[in-house]
Amino acid sequence: MDAKLLAERPPLFTINNDPEAIRIGIIYICLSSFMIPFYLIFNWVMWRDKDIKRMLIYRLMNMINLIDFGQLICHFISGFFPIFPEITHRSEFFSSFVGSTVNSLWQAMFPYFCVLSISRILIIKKRMDPKQLIWPLRCIITVGWIFTITVWLWSWLGMAFIFGKIAWEYDFTVWSSKYLQILEIAWCWPAILTCYLMYLAIIVHLLM
Repeated sequence: MDAKLLAERPPLFTINNDPEAIRIGIIYICLSSFMIPFYLIFNWVMWRDKDIKRMLIYRLMNMINLIDFGQLICHFISGFFPIFPEITHRSEFFSSFVGSTVNSLWQAMFPYFCVLSISRILIIKKRMDPKQLIWPLRCIITVGWIFTITVWLWSWLGMAFIFGKIAWEYDFTVWSSKYLQILEIAWCWPAILTCYLMYLAIIVHLLM
């Protein structure tokens, strides 16, 4: 930001005039603060237990928990933005980094959800070793991370994902936002449908 414009802006930690935004920011911070210690202990136990780590299903769940923890940290940081909105105005690059990270981590969970649901039905049907992931499912995870990192860099460096009044949103004044939103929908809904069908198949199999 230009030095002259920076000097004209209010102090960095100027509190928002909107009481609703302040309340929402406090809720963000309080809920995240409450859950962070739990996630730290839970993830530490899950990653340290050798018996758990031997099982494929638990390794996949550990990755989901780790990604979820990353989102939690981003939500904690986000809680300060509605309380002190000047942070987002002065540090657009930083706020865009936080927003793009939390959104991309959310998208990163979907390949794991798919692989987890497919793995469960394959293990139940005895088509897969419960300790080893077959190569097509490894490919899904690899493609998932390539997609996630690409979208993360695109939305962060392109400043396409910003903090609005009280929440994260796409900035549709930026040309790439429309395409990123379409990609997000096209990425998430097939994964949700796949998970639904896999778990439905598990229920049907168990009832037969």
